[in-house]
Formats: sequence, structure tokens, C-alpha cells
Amino acid sequence: MSIHLQQRKAHLGLLTNVTVTGGDGTMYHNVSATYNTNYPNHLTQVSQQLGNGTAVTDYKYDRYGNITQKTLPANATGQRMWYKYRYEPEMNMYVERIDDAWGYRSEAGNFDYRYGIALERRDLNNFYYETEIDNMGRVTKVRGPNELATGVPYIIAFEYKPKAEFGESGISAPAYAVTKHYDILHPGDDLETVTFVDGFGRPVQVKKDGVVTTASKGSGASDQTVMIVSGRNVYDAFGRVAKAYYPVTEGTGSKTSFNTSFDSEKPTITTYDVLDRALCVTLPDDSRTQYKYSLEGNALVTDVEDALSNHQITHTNGSGKTVKSIQPSGPDGPITTTFEYDGIQRLVRVTDVEGNQTLSTYDMGDRRTEVNHPASGITSFTYDALGNVLTKQTANMAEEGKMITYTYDYHRLTGINYPDHPENNVKYYYGGRNASHNRIGRLMLREDGTGAIEYFYGKMGEVTKTRRTLIVPNQAIATYVTQWTYDSHNRLVEMIYPDEEKVTYSYNVGGLLEKVRGEKSYGYDYITKLGYDKFEQRSYLKYCNGAETFYTYDNRRRLSNLAVNSGGTSLMDNAYTFDAVSNVLSVANNASLPQSGNAGGQMSHTYTYDGLYRLASATGTYTGADSKSASYTLDMGYDNMHRITSKRQHLTQDNVQFNGTLNVGYDLSYTYSSEEGKKFQLESVKDVDYRTEETPEGNKVENGHVYTYDKNGNLVYVNTSRMMKDGHKDNSVGERKLIWDEENRLLSVDDNGFVSNYWYDADGERTVKTSGESDQVYVNGVFSGGSTNTAKFSLYVSPYLVANQGGRYTKHIYAGSQRIVSKIGDFASYGSDPRRIEYAGSETDGLSVDYKSKYTAQQQVIKDHYTFFDVPYNGTDNNNYADGEGFCCNDGTLEAAQAKAMRKAQTRAIAESFKDPDNYENLQFFYHPDHLGSSSFITNLDGEVVQHIEYVPFGEVFIEERNSVWNTPYLFNAKEFDEETGMYYYGARYYEPRLSLWMSTDPLQEKYPNISAYVFCANSPLVYYDKIGLLLTLVGEDADLQTTLSFYEKGMGGFYSLNLDENKQVQITQIEDKNPSDMTPEQANYYKALNKIVTDERDTKINIVESLSVPIGDAAIQSVAISDIQTLGEGEWLNGASALMHETFEQYQVQVKGIKLTKAHIQATSMEQQVTGAYIPPFDRFFDNGQMVLPVFKDASDTSSENRIGTVILHLNDKNNVSSVERKKWQK
Repeated sequence: MSIHLQQRKAHLGLLTNVTVTGGDGTMYHNVSATYNTNYPNHLTQVSQQLGNGTAVTDYKYDRYGNITQKTLPANATGQRMWYKYRYEPEMNMYVERIDDAWGYRSEAGNFDYRYGIALERRDLNNFYYETEIDNMGRVTKVRGPNELATGVPYIIAFEYKPKAEFGESGISAPAYAVTKHYDILHPGDDLETVTFVDGFGRPVQVKKDGVVTTASKGSGASDQTVMIVSGRNVYDAFGRVAKAYYPVTEGTGSKTSFNTSFDSEKPTITTYDVLDRALCVTLPDDSRTQYKYSLEGNALVTDVEDALSNHQITHTNGSGKTVKSIQPSGPDGPITTTFEYDGIQRLVRVTDVEGNQTLSTYDMGDRRTEVNHPASGITSFTYDALGNVLTKQTANMAEEGKMITYTYDYHRLTGINYPDHPENNVKYYYGGRNASHNRIGRLMLREDGTGAIEYFYGKMGEVTKTRRTLIVPNQAIATYVTQWTYDSHNRLVEMIYPDEEKVTYSYNVGGLLEKVRGEKSYGYDYITKLGYDKFEQRSYLKYCNGAETFYTYDNRRRLSNLAVNSGGTSLMDNAYTFDAVSNVLSVANNASLPQSGNAGGQMSHTYTYDGLYRLASATGTYTGADSKSASYTLDMGYDNMHRITSKRQHLTQDNVQFNGTLNVGYDLSYTYSSEEGKKFQLESVKDVDYRTEETPEGNKVENGHVYTYDKNGNLVYVNTSRMMKDGHKDNSVGERKLIWDEENRLLSVDDNGFVSNYWYDADGERTVKTSGESDQVYVNGVFSGGSTNTAKFSLYVSPYLVANQGGRYTKHIYAGSQRIVSKIGDFASYGSDPRRIEYAGSETDGLSVDYKSKYTAQQQVIKDHYTFFDVPYNGTDNNNYADGEGFCCNDGTLEAAQAKAMRKAQTRAIAESFKDPDNYENLQFFYHPDHLGSSSFITNLDGEVVQHIEYVPFGEVFIEERNSVWNTPYLFNAKEFDEETGMYYYGARYYEPRLSLWMSTDPLQEKYPNISAYVFCANSPLVYYDKIGLLLTLVGEDADLQTTLSFYEKGMGGFYSLNLDENKQVQITQIEDKNPSDMTPEQANYYKALNKIVTDERDTKINIVESLSVPIGDAAIQSVAISDIQTLGEGEWLNGASALMHETFEQYQVQVKGIKLTKAHIQATSMEQQVTGAYIPPFDRFFDNGQMVLPVFKDASDTSSENRIGTVILHLNDKNNVSSVERKKWQK
């Protein structure tokens, strides 16, 4: 590294150039700065060399030295975003207005000059926020636009008691602060949290309002309003947590008194070495995890021995980065993975146990320009100087020199253009400075191949309505309007479905969901009671059909019993057992046998695992009514890359599908390609199967399957052959062909002439599914007549509503992310005809969408797929998308006839006292899932079982009993099962349960370099499950995203692991050998905050970039500078993990809760205090000669010098990014 300093006499010491060069001569960074020589430290320009250009940021100042304008680097079209700052005239130091290049404006006013705090702020959409502070500058009340409009005194309020009380033995009453959240659902009864701190400023106890529900089978449930008190920690002589207890509860009459009691459950005990590293962690059930540390070469070696004596060995370098990981328990010897970094610690090579390498290349802006993965080939990216991604090219596109291109308005994404499927191009439109419906500066309309969606917003930026217009190929153009109402804490209070049903959500005095009610023709309490224990985990659930669910946990907080009673009958009584590392060993449904003719029964599973905790074997037995019985066995084989090598599964049923015995099973032998770049991909599977009704095995059939993948790693062809009785092989038994788009989304499948088509929106969510068989007549090999039926469709309007042919639709009601009930309706019960509702874009200030062209394009897509598959398309174009009958009623097709027959069956199944369309309001089907979310029992409005499903471990249906009215397609893991292909749709990938593999590569494949990119749930489907909908989305280079996840994990003390799903959404998984009760209060608070964001129904999206023009993060552009987070590293105050939480929480508040920046910054500061035990005032900071200086206090209750404990100095480079950090103890 070379550094050049300004040499002018009056400007000595100003940094003018930083060049970073590796030992091999490679230049990694070259950044230059210029200054206004008339002033001592006025940085006017920063230039960063990018290899093919330069990123230039300019600054302007007023006569007081304030920055008045910042201009960012140019984007690809030469646009340079700028921000102008105007300062209040009294002190000329506090920003009172910000304008930008888009013409947006935000303002601050009514400054308290003692502390430089603006007491009033106005956002882009002209809504006001007010803040009150006390005489010490501490925030006491905050009001938002909802409160100002209704006269509510505050949305959040704070009370402080900074002085502790002392007795003879020390502190008798710790200092505390009270946080009050105004609860509009319970006026006069705020949601209160009391935080106590010790003499070191550490939060030692947190109390919060709660409702604990005690429930037991046969006796219902009872509630108790309490304060939930965080578990006590016992510290050793060095201030380390030696014992951590579970929380306790107390009455509500002593909220501000410190609770000295300990929970009766055994604590988690941790012992340490002299370097404060954990040596042994003992959990409440006495299972232990032990840690050993040593040095090997230049690496620190950590050997973790879990409670079953299996080891995980990790080598880390001096920067804390993993250079080698070893799993000694592999079936073919130790599994070793190595990691290599360049001179500035960027990951450049990962080598797995078989020598497969993942390679990464970066530019001088630390942006990854290429990744070469052994399963998906080379993916490359280009950028503009502003950091916007301009192009993306996958291995498939590289063959023809094609690429996905992105367009921007400054740094705001405006378009995505696809080279092979331009019909799927995406356009984004944003509200201008005069936009209506609170859309100034917000996404107003999104247009993609499936149609368009228009957004409407509330006062705090929350989405209150969407109007979505969708293309149903060859059927209709339909519009659906959905509305939401949120309170100021972003809790969903009311939702109006497209068919005008109003669903309301009620919360208990602890702030958690308690009831769900729907109203249309009648009123229904879908959930009459939802109860929780002191951990705020579910303990009780009751539906309006009388079905009750009881949840019981063991002393490790694992679900030990899940029971469902309905109509006085036990449907489910699942008892779970686990080993010491939380692998599920058995599940036994001990419910009573159902009466004759009824569905259900007793089910028992047992499981074993190998040394890597992959499922090795399973057995199961079922006993039902009417002499029904069944059993299965499963045996699995794996290699060191976690690829499945064999699967042997055998099932026997007696009197289930028919009176008699059914034996069915198969033995699969997997062979993988030996070709470089294809070693993860199936080459062939030998498939020996049978199905007989009398003998155990009968005549076996030997099939062979040969697989072909494209260069992106997507499965594109399967050929099935069969050994015939005469000994010859028939290679024409079956063919499957698959088409994928540029984003690796499955577009179409051809199974021996049966074609299914799929469409996706801009978010990658499946929006339409169509399917139909070819009915064709040939005479002497020449087509003579017939039709190609494409009338069968599913239209996925949203997670809340799915429409089908013949006018049928299904509504889904949710409690959080769990689907609790599905309701069936038809055109007569729907309301307004969706084809007659105004299209999306009708209120977007003159914008228009060419829906007719989109409709025509999707018609052509269907034809193109048939042409690609060499299947004649003989269908008839339906150009009447406004009045065609197939969408709403009987058009003569088989599907419409089936819909009509279903309506008749449904009508017969309803009590005669109901009249159309009211009878459809009674077609309600309630879900009773198992611990994996899989649908096990479905009950109707009368509490009767109408569908019962049992599964073998990898998701195939073992037992299914169903009625003739309606059956859910949402089966294993609550994912939709596509009967036409036999695959489950998981949101971004398709899963084939028979093979137990994904059909395309894992978008997170780089996070798991030692595991095949096609493996399902790490081959442990009873412990893990893949789900979509955890809504903290990280956007950026994969290496940066993984670094971000590692800092989140540090903040939670390593008790939870994080990964990103296919949509780059964060998922949190508890580490099996770690007990959350061992967490320090700071770590527990970190987890609670992150989990709150992750599990919120609304999406928080954060751009993870290498650097910004401001330190650490900028909520205005939804970005975090990961290089700053890394520079902050570890430390007592303002470390990388805490700063990341501050930025994450602030952006969550802004994006999801609609809170403006100042208030969000205050709340994020409070959150940061909870995860560090130290308080850095949100506005008490100043810049000094390239430094940001921040005072640190014990807590927020007292910011006097007596309570100050330190100072954090951030040294900023010429780009305003953190170059180094100092932490100094405060000298009083």
C-alpha cells in the first residue's frame, strides 16, 4: 500500500492518493482526492480507478464549511445523482432541507439548538413527524402522521430513571428505562418494555408485556396477563456469562422493580479459557459441546466436538477468515474444503474434497465481475461507475454472446431486458414529485410479462392497496384489487381480499396475534384463540370449527408434542424424540383410531442418521379404521460430496386404496458425470421398481433414466428406457423435456406430449400455470384433426388468492406466514367480474400498459413451446380476452366440465339452508400441519376430517385419504404439488421427491461449497425444510452477502446460522448443539431484532455494497457499506455486528414501517444499545478533519459526562468510508 499526502504548507497531512498493490504487482485499489486549497480540509473530489473508467464524487461547500452539494459518480447514461443541503439560518450547522436530482424534498425544523435535534420533520410525501426531548436531550415522545391526525399523544415514548439505588451489598435497584408503544387496539394499555442496566451499562434484565396461555388437552386454555422477564445471567469473575437461565414471568404490578428470581429449569453452563473462548457448553439436558484450540502453521484450528462425539474442524487465518474446514466423518474419509483469498482478503478460490473449484474475480471497485462454479459455469457482471449492475451473462447466454441488461434512472432500476424472452422484460415506474396516493419517490407501477401491478401507499409508506392486472394466456386479462390496513407499529389490522371479504387481525396486550376474523356474507372467527408461552412461542391454537392444537416443548425448547383435537376426537397426538444434537429420532401419532368410514389413524416413524447427520434409514407403520394398515422402509446412500448414491424405498398397504394388499417400491442407483463442470449432475439412474397387489415383490421392472443439463446446470432432458422381457432395451418408454429462461426459471415441461407452461413475475414468483394434453388424430402418419387443450390453468394472483378455469377460485387466510384456511368460491360468489375492473396503471398519472400486446405475446409463447418440443399445436386462439367463457364458466372444455361437476358436488355437500352464493362461504378447509409445515389433516367448517396425508421422509405421499369436494395441493412443507409433473414448486426451484433432488442448481451454492448444488435440505428432511417468505432480502455480490451474514451470526453469538434462499431472503436456523438460553442478553436482543425483521410479512431490502459516499450505511438508498462493517470489526462499542444491526433496523423502520429517517435513526440507536450494552446518542456526533467522533455512554438514561464511558473515532477516507477505528476509554 502506498499513501501520498498533500504537501502544501497549510495542508500537510491531507490524503491525496491511496494505491494498494499486491506482491505480484496487481493493483487492487487506486483512489485520489483533491481539495480546495483556500480552506484547510475541504475535500472537493474523490476519484476511484475502476479499470475501465473512473468513479468521481464531487463536493461543494458554503462559507461555513458545510457541504451544500454532493454529486455521485455518473451512471451508464451520464446521469449524476446529486443531493443539495440547506442549513437553518440561526446556527448554520444543521440541515433543514435536502433536495435531489429527482426533485424530491425533505425538511427538518423547530431545532432544539442545545442538542442540534430537529423536533419536526416532513417527508417526501409531505407528512410530518414530531419529536419531544427532555432537558438532557433524550427523546421522550415521537408522533407520526397517524398520531398527529388522530390526536394520539405518541407512537412511542420513553421514561428514564438513570440513578441506581444502593444497599449494603451493592445495587439494590438498578437504573432502568421504560419504552412505551401506544397500542391503538388497547387504548390506555401501552405495550411496555422495561430495561435494567448494571454498573457496566450492560442490560441485565428486560421486562415486557405478555400474555401466557396455559393449555392442556381436554381442558382448553386459560390466559394470564404478565410481564415476561428475560432469563438471569450469572457472570464469572471476568464478566463472562457462566450460567444463563430461561425467562420467568411475574404479575404486572411491579414492572419497574428488578426481578431476582431464577427459572427452575437447569441453566446453560459455559466454561472459558484464558482468552475468553468457550471450552464447554452444557445444555439443560446435560448434553455437551466441547471446543479445543490449537495452532497449525499460520492458522488457528478450532475443533468442535458435539454431544454425539462428532467433530467439525476449522482453520482460520489472522483476519478471521476460514482457510480450511474438515468433516472427519465422511463415508469415504475426511471431507476437506479449502478457501483462498487475494492480497486484500477477498475470497478467490474454494476447492472441495474432489478438487472442484469455485473461482471469483473482482474489479478495482471490489465488485465481483465473474464467478465460475463447477455446477453452473461462468456468470459474469459489468457495472457502471455508480455501482449499478449493467449486464449479467450466464454460461448459457455466453455461447451466443447474449446477456441480460439493466437500465437505471440515476441509481434507480427502471428496466430489465432479456435477450431470449423479451416478452418477460420488466419496467419500473416511480412517483414524481407531484405523484398522488403518497407515491412520491416510491414504486408506482411495475410491468412485466405477466401484466402489471400498481401500488398505493399509506401515510407511513406502507402499501395499502395493489391493483394487479394479469394475463391468463389464451383466456383473459383480469384485474384484482387487494387492500391492507396497518397500525403505526406495522401490524396488519385489516385486509380486504379481491372478492371483498374483510379479514381483521386482533392482537393481545403483549402485541402478538390473537384472533383472525373474516366477514363477507357472514362472519367467521377463523382463529378464535392463539396463545403463547413465556418464550412467545405458540402453545395453543383454536379454529372456529372447534379444532384445537396444543404445542408442548422439551427443556431444549424443541417441539415434543403436537396434538390436534376436533369434535371430541383426537386427530393428531404427535410425540417427538430427538438425539443430543436435535436430529428427529421418532415421530409417533398416538391418537385414537377413527370410527369406521372416517379418515385418519395412528402413524409411527423412526429415523437413523450417518456421521454427517444425513438421513440414513427410516421405517414407518400406519393403522387406520376399517382394517387399514401400511408400512414403509427407506435406506439411503451418500458420498463425500453429499450426493445421493442409492435410494431404496418399499411400501405395503392393506385395504387402503382397495380391499387387499398393495406392494410398491423401487431401488434407485445414481451415477454422476465424470466430466469437468458436470460432476454434480446426474448422468443416469438405474431404477428397479415394482407394483403388485398380491406378492411382496412380483415382477420387477428395470428402468433406466439418462439426464442432460444445460450449461447453467438446469435439467433439460430425461430419457427413460426399459429392459423388456425378451432381454432387449426399449429406449422410447418415456421422454421429459424442459425449457428454462435466462433467470433459470422453468418455463415449460413436455412429458410424452403432455405440455405444461409456467409464467413468472418480476420477483420470480410463479404467476400462471397452464396444462393440457394433445388430443390428435393421424391417418397414415399425416395429421387429420384434433385439438391441443390449454384451458386448464391456475392464476396465482397473490399468496392470498388463486383463480382457476370455470370461474373457480381459492382464498388463503394466513396467520403470519402460516396458511390456516382455504376457502372455495366461484364467479357467482366472487363479486365484480375481474375482466371488468380497471387495469393496473389507471391511476398512474398518464402511464399506460399495452396489455393486448402482452396477451398476444403469451399466446405465441405457448405455440413456441410446442414447436420447440416438436408437438403439433392445434389449439384455437381465444382473442376475446374480455368475454371468453373459459375463464368464468363453461366453454365446452373438459376442465370447465370438471369445474361444473365440482360445483355440483360442493353444493350437495352444503347444508340446504344456504343459498348460492352464500353456500361458498361455508366451503372452508382448515390446515393442521406437522412440525415441517406439511399438511397432515384438513378439516371442514364442521371440524370433520376431509383430507388426511402421511409422507415418507423426502416428501412422497405415503397415505392419502380425501373427499370429493376439495383437496389441497399444498402438501409437503406446505408447498404446491404439481400433479402434471410430480414436482413440488418451492418458489424459485422445483423439487422431485422420488429422486430427492432439485432440478436446478442452488442459488446459494457458493455458501455450501462442500455440498452438491442439487441436494435437498442437506439430506436431512426431518430437521430442515426450505421455505420462501422470510423477508429480509440482501442484494449484492455473493461474497459481500456472505460477509454480511457472518456479521449477523457474530451478533447472535454463533447460536444461529444464516443463509439466503433462492430469492436472497435471509433464513435463520438454530445451530443444533447451541441452546439460545446460553445467549447473553445482548446476543438474545440481537436475535430478537433480526428475527422480527426476517419474519415480518413485508420485505426489507438492503443493498450490500463495498463502499458508499457516506460512512457505514444510507437508508435513503437502502444500502450498507460492507467494507465499513469489516473495518469496524470487533470491539466493545460500535463493532461491525452492532453497526450492521443499526443499519438493518433503521432500514426496516423506514421501508416497512414507514418511519422517517430521523425517527428510524433514533430507534436504531436504541436497538444498537440493546445489542452492545452501550449507548451512542443518535445525533451527538461531529466531524473533525476527516474523522467522525462519537461519545459513548453507559445507557440512554444519562448522557452526562459522569455517565460517559468512552469515545469512538472513525477515521474516514476521501470517499467518506471508514478506513480505521479507535475506541478510547473516557477520562473523566
